[in-house]
Amino acid sequence: MPLIITGSVSYIINKGLRRSPVDFYGKINYLLDTNTHINILLAGSSRILTNIDPDIIDSITHLNSYNAGLNAATIKTCYNLISTTLNNQPNLSYVILNIDYNMFKPQIDPYKDAYYYPYESAENIFVYTNNGSANTMHKAKFLDVTAYDDYVKYAAIRGLLSRFKNSEKGFFPHIQPGFSIPDSGTLVSAVENYNEDGYYLLKKLMKLCAEKHIKLMLVIAPYQKKYSPALFVKNYKTILEYVKILAIKYSASYFDYTNIALVTDTGYFYNSWHLNIKGARAYSIQVANDLKQYVMQKSTR
Repeated sequence: MPLIITGSVSYIINKGLRRSPVDFYGKINYLLDTNTHINILLAGSSRILTNIDPDIIDSITHLNSYNAGLNAATIKTCYNLISTTLNNQPNLSYVILNIDYNMFKPQIDPYKDAYYYPYESAENIFVYTNNGSANTMHKAKFLDVTAYDDYVKYAAIRGLLSRFKNSEKGFFPHIQPGFSIPDSGTLVSAVENYNEDGYYLLKKLMKLCAEKHIKLMLVIAPYQKKYSPALFVKNYKTILEYVKILAIKYSASYFDYTNIALVTDTGYFYNSWHLNIKGARAYSIQVANDLKQYVMQKSTR
């Protein structure tokens, strides 16, 4: 009897999640909808979520883009969302992936393995990082619901109460005025930890895009110059140089925007890592023009 109840509750929650407009679930549900006809996918952390406006990308490229950025996403989430798009969007031609120096630790990704459970039967492509007891129980079809936290339950309720709409473009800019100076405690000189699992997923993603003839554009979003992590993360350049080597190996385009003109002006920034709406417009125009001038022309040739 308890197993039947648990299974019923899990079924209802999963049904709600597959219709939910909330954050992670809103993004993945949009990507799964074949009626959205995505040509350009924007993926990465909040540094793409708040920094690149799909409407500007569309106006310059004359294609249909979607911003699938998610706060604090690591390479794990990027891989899972991009592979989902490759499986469900036949019109996809370009992927713009924001590269953060601290994204190569998939085990700390906030989007837990359990968040993908409602989509497993259809996709069977997701990368998981939890190989412990919870994953074992899930594979045995026991107690799926125990892996769902309050965020997931809220998303499920929203999905059950309101039908999912795919009209949004996924862009959430910072519209608040003023520049927030970072806490000095966050600017301590240190070495960024990463692991080979993160690099492995990036290589796997690059190879997947190449095999499917999807043009991959790697971008490094601007930091406010005075507070750039390049100034205090000791192995910042080493990490990104390796990414650049991989881009060459797998024929991906690589654009570092950390030294463009606007990085010296706090008037374009919400904080040291994120642009405000004014900065997002300027940055989006530059990315769109580079995509059209270099990546699209290259694919045509």
